[in-house]
Amino acid sequence: MVNEDVTNAQQPTYGEYLVGKPFNPSNNRDVDEIKALAAAMIDKLNKFRSESNNPDANRNASLAITDFENGAMQAVKAFTKPEPNYIVVSKQ
Repeated sequence: MVNEDVTNAQQPTYGEYLVGKPFNPSNNRDVDEIKALAAAMIDKLNKFRSESNNPDANRNASLAITDFENGAMQAVKAFTKPEPNYIVVSKQ
């Protein structure tokens, strides 16, 4: 028996895949928004890259895609990282 929910599920875009859009265990709306914005930019750059014959422009698009992926990860971390709870050891 095939699970219809899985079969009928929409495939993620390239950008959604890179930013891990469905992974948000805290159900934080800010995380959803950050990932959606980053995914949209990645998808725009990926479309440009697939239609361009300019190797320099394609390299720049690839670098920008990587930067948006990293930026999304850091932004999610900023919104979800708890306050520090550690002991500061001072040198004497």
